[in-house]
Amino acid sequence: MDIPTQKRVFDPFTQADASTTREYGGTGLGLSISRHYIDMMGGEIQIQSALNEGTKLILSIPMKGVISKDSVNRKFSQSDTNIYTGNYYTFQMISSHLSRFGMQSNRVLRDEWTSFKISSDSIFIFDYDKLDFSADIDSLLKNCKATTRIVLTPLTGEKLPAVFADWIAISKPITSKILREALDANLSEPKISMQDKLNFPNQGNSERLQILVAEDVVTNQQIILEMLRLLGHEVDIANNGELAVEKYAAGNCDLIFLDCQMPTMDGYEATRKIRKLEEYNRRRKPVPIIALTAGSDKEDKRRCRLAGEWIPYKTILHIRYPGNNSTALTCGKS
Repeated sequence: MDIPTQKRVFDPFTQADASTTREYGGTGLGLSISRHYIDMMGGEIQIQSALNEGTKLILSIPMKGVISKDSVNRKFSQSDTNIYTGNYYTFQMISSHLSRFGMQSNRVLRDEWTSFKISSDSIFIFDYDKLDFSADIDSLLKNCKATTRIVLTPLTGEKLPAVFADWIAISKPITSKILREALDANLSEPKISMQDKLNFPNQGNSERLQILVAEDVVTNQQIILEMLRLLGHEVDIANNGELAVEKYAAGNCDLIFLDCQMPTMDGYEATRKIRKLEEYNRRRKPVPIIALTAGSDKEDKRRCRLAGEWIPYKTILHIRYPGNNSTALTCGKS
């Protein structure tokens, strides 16, 4: 990517190669929005890119580190905390959270595992990776006598081995608040099952829904999947609008999330096809469709309205997220 192109990708609605839009999707807003926020914080973002070599983004933001007295908990400060992970950046993230509580962390590496001794009064955090897990690790974990045992689980929501049945499970990405709650909960409840409230909120206050999500970016899929599952709902993922229409026609769903910009078939066209199916089958109740888009002007609203209209149902709900320009539009019955 040449220097003029590197500068241009920070402009709104711009990609380095416009011809990739239909194949890869996207509107070219991510870097523009990022630079806007970074500028507001007095920082700077730069891009370094070379064809067939890769791209590097360099970010700098002026910050002053402050540790509040309230954030340091003396009951944790003397604890011996060990973290087993194959990812150095995961260790850095967890260690940073723990330091806010006045805690020091040690990293346990794979080649140290067989000789490593976990004391009974320690805190042990295990970063679970299905590909890295083995029979010898399973055997050692069964003999883990740490007072507090925490397992970090992936966003995919895959089933954990039985050895973690009485561990505290926290889904990544980890926040200081969730980690603090896990540590606090363990003081009053030494053994917390996989069904603990930290991971599965009370589902009695809301209806369990069948939700279809059409999104082509894998990272966004994982985040949306995790958030909706935490709310107690069933989620089905489609990689583009065409698959979303097929999944809708083949089964029943209570709610649909559609990304407006997707390859193969975008969210607008997918919405029109779904509304056509409902029009032909009047016995099928129109499903609410939430369009995911960074567009926030009148034209974006109009396109969603036209795509989602079905004569008896014309209610449009417009939601603007605080602090940014992201917009969600509910097309159809709200």
